[in-house]
Amino acid sequence: MTRINLLPPEMLERQRARRQTTVVAAIGLVVILLLGGFWFMQQLELSGVQRDLDAQLARNAELQAEVDELSRFDEILAEIADKEELLGTLMRNEVRWSGVLRDLSLVIPGRAWLTVMTASVDDPSTGGVPGVGGEGIIGQISFTGFADRHPTVAEWLTALEKIRGMINPWISSSSLAVVAEVPAVTFTSTVDLTEEITVEGRRES
Repeated sequence: MTRINLLPPEMLERQRARRQTTVVAAIGLVVILLLGGFWFMQQLELSGVQRDLDAQLARNAELQAEVDELSRFDEILAEIADKEELLGTLMRNEVRWSGVLRDLSLVIPGRAWLTVMTASVDDPSTGGVPGVGGEGIIGQISFTGFADRHPTVAEWLTALEKIRGMINPWISSSSLAVVAEVPAVTFTSTVDLTEEITVEGRRES
């Protein structure tokens, strides 16, 4: 069957143009919707990334605070180490003379008496004791005393060697004399001191 369109050509052209406009508008709307959906998804993803970034920044701030706190403890430990080193330097060659006197009182022969005792110990800040030298020697003690006879003086030298931290006992002089109207032997002697005589040396022994 043959269809006959009685509409004028101008009307047909307007209908065709209207259909084309509708199709273009529909396509444009679809494109706009697709672009809007893509933008919305990107915004969601960007929001998620921003949240992750904010969370990481907050975590970094917490870690930095912990690092700062630990750094404070490192400073305290360094300060303690410096003070311990200073204390060790100040106490190096420190001798507890009450203990030395006790040791001497335990070994001195019964027929010998001390009248003078002079001690000198190395000062770490000056590098030594004048006139005292030798590896491991930090000081010296000089004694003056008297005994009933020369063999007793020899016993005194032997007794000094028994005290930990004392070496090289030596008699500088020994001579007969009269003490309180009684014949006796006066003597002077010295003994070198090692690090074992110090407080730290006795602690480590």
